[in-house]
Amino acid sequence: MKVLAGDIGATNSRLAIYDVSGDGERSPRPVFEQTYSSAAHESFEVIAETFLRAAARELGATATAAVASACFGIAGPIE
Repeated sequence: MKVLAGDIGATNSRLAIYDVSGDGERSPRPVFEQTYSSAAHESFEVIAETFLRAAARELGATATAAVASACFGIAGPIE
């Protein structure tokens, strides 16, 4: 199973896809990671879309389609 995880801050947004299958290997293990400047992007949605496109190029579209859930830590107030 794959999980999308992120640390979303005012300076940087760090996103990663983790394999959490627990198949005897080191789990969870990151399979794709990227860091983006938060200020350089219009919104978190743009960052997430950019990340998923990059992940699909690197891992293949089926790997990103296999993401079963997501969890994000977000700094500051949420509106």
